[in-house]
Amino acid sequence: MLVVTRTVEQHRAVVAALVPAQPVEVVPLAQARGRVLAEDLVAGVSLPSFVNSAMDGYAVRAAELAGATEDAPVVLPVATDIPAGRTDVPPLAPGSVARIMTGAPMPEGADAVVPVERTDGGTERVALHHAPEAGTHVRGIGEHRAVGLVDLPGPQGAGRVDALGGVAVVTLPGNPVSSQVSFEVFLRPALRAAMGHPHPERPVVTATLGERWTSPSGRRQFRRGALDAVRGTVSEVGNPASHLLAALARAECLVSVPAETTELEAGTPVEVWLLDG
Repeated sequence: MLVVTRTVEQHRAVVAALVPAQPVEVVPLAQARGRVLAEDLVAGVSLPSFVNSAMDGYAVRAAELAGATEDAPVVLPVATDIPAGRTDVPPLAPGSVARIMTGAPMPEGADAVVPVERTDGGTERVALHHAPEAGTHVRGIGEHRAVGLVDLPGPQGAGRVDALGGVAVVTLPGNPVSSQVSFEVFLRPALRAAMGHPHPERPVVTATLGERWTSPSGRRQFRRGALDAVRGTVSEVGNPASHLLAALARAECLVSVPAETTELEAGTPVEVWLLDG
């Protein structure tokens, strides 16, 4: 018997040579799971394809709200409603605002959105308690994916409805990422506990950040992440925007960022919720 001594790299090469490259096949999308693209999948359109609102609230001209505060709001007339899906959006007249839903197209002339939580929710006239900068809560054309690039693969509510016999109702935000994260944080553990599951919560580990993060003050965040179990580090997948569904699909975990935290340096220990547990 001939015994040959090889390095790890040499034996890896020998093993790899036993499995040559496989031929390219065209298969239906439903059968493509677990396969690898043979060529780049190119985005045919920019995503989003139009400038739209990232929040439920009011489309405004930011300059008209300069100086607005909680104690001294700016009060303006509401010119129109812009629900998601509306296409006949009129320009925004100076000195007015438009009620707008998440994902709805921004009216010409508007350059920011004030979340409904920072207003009195008026329908004819609205008091706006916040002075946003231009671009606040606005999604630009191609922000998620520009045409021709390779495509890689809000409000909470809970209660009971008396008219339906006290049936429990939980409302989730409309953005797909917000909805999924809200389900993970609030609804999944409650459902599993109700079923008597011995481990209703996702497994939680501690890891260190692979890069520096910033977070808005006063807002608890659950950011999508990829965990390097060997190094014990976690890195962000995509960015915190709540409409980036592809980033959620690639995420392995959620990283909990406390509400009082505004900056996290690389190497900071963080709480990580594993999504495969």
